[in-house]
Amino acid sequence: MLRKFITIFAGLGLESGSAGDYVNSSFLVLGVFLGSAFFYFVLSSLIAIIGTKMKSNHLVLGNRLSGIIIGMLGVTTVASLIM
Repeated sequence: MLRKFITIFAGLGLESGSAGDYVNSSFLVLGVFLGSAFFYFVLSSLIAIIGTKMKSNHLVLGNRLSGIIIGMLGVTTVASLIM
């Protein structure tokens, strides 16, 4: 995550260290923080709403599908290491 911030700062020319750059950098970090907070608030709110309407058989199906996907990703990773 830190590398992403460094890349963004360098790409926007905010690495020189003058007073204006600190203000711009602070606004960038604040914007990323507020955007992330808003995203997770909306995501958790939607999950809370959907979660109350789901039945246990839907959760079992979701867990099985997630397990299959994670297993396939693991097999793909191991296969890419071998080849």
